[in-house]
Amino acid sequence: MIYSPKSEIKQLVFIILISLAVGLIIDAVAWTLVLALSGYILWNLRQLFRFHEWIKDSRPVDPPASHGLWGAVFDDIYELQRKQFKYRARLKKVIKRFRDSTYALRDGFVMINKYGNLDWWNPAAERLLGLRSPIDKNQLVTNLIRDPELLAYLTDPGSREYIEIDSPADPNISIQIKIVSFGGNKSLLIARNISDQKQLQRSLKNFVANASHELKSPLTVISGHLEMLEAEDKLSDTGRRSLQTAQRQAGRMKDLIEGLLLLSQVESYRLAPDEGDRISITELMLNVMAALEKHTDRDRVHLDCPDDLFLLGVNVELEGICINLLENALKYSTPGTPIRVKW
Repeated sequence: MIYSPKSEIKQLVFIILISLAVGLIIDAVAWTLVLALSGYILWNLRQLFRFHEWIKDSRPVDPPASHGLWGAVFDDIYELQRKQFKYRARLKKVIKRFRDSTYALRDGFVMINKYGNLDWWNPAAERLLGLRSPIDKNQLVTNLIRDPELLAYLTDPGSREYIEIDSPADPNISIQIKIVSFGGNKSLLIARNISDQKQLQRSLKNFVANASHELKSPLTVISGHLEMLEAEDKLSDTGRRSLQTAQRQAGRMKDLIEGLLLLSQVESYRLAPDEGDRISITELMLNVMAALEKHTDRDRVHLDCPDDLFLLGVNVELEGICINLLENALKYSTPGTPIRVKW
């Protein structure tokens, strides 16, 4: 309904003029004005009561029949109700689709409000984190999952990408937890069962260790026999070249086995942010360069290591990684080209 405030003012002025005219005719102007304005007020009060009764219904129903200002109010509110009802219906469908999709996932999802309380979680979170619905709703997540590492992670989620802890519901299950911020001050906790990955890593590490051990024994025997043959004076030039080729291949096999062992150790071990030894980069690289003395072209390696740099870690592991990287650089780069190491 198109409504103009001027029409309501005109209507009120018209009522006052009519009441004045009637009052002049019957010689009771004051009483006619009081009666006219009282009738106008009572009519507006009736419309207000009708509006109150109508607006209490949560669903949009046809508005009461009226005209003027109240007719426009009824029509405008009714249109807003219809729009809001359609929006709520769409929102409910979106929420239902989201819940249906998260219920089907194997990963646990937990919504945490700005106070650290649980707002919502899916069934997978109950299995992995031991949450109980609806008992644990609005409870502090740190009261339900008592783990110091999780508490530190929740306090500063940006300190690391994720953490790995044992499941509060089952100590035999390893879970990876990641915190994602959304909505300004809310968080989404994602819990993933990584027990299979852990088992696979252990199996891979054991396989590499066992295979390397099994390969080392015959390789040692072969290298020993090759060294014995090298001492022979009766070898022909062709035989000596073949012997040198075999020794190079045995050396490559040895390097490959050591590289596999180092890779297995590096991939299966993870330090906490505050764990490890304080290592000087300068001392570390001096030890690495000393280990490269067997390479005749190690002068190609140029270091740029300031004296004031340190890191936390396992010294033996870091030395092994750096030695492996530089040996590969020396072995596979074009001879004579410089190799620059910068921290």
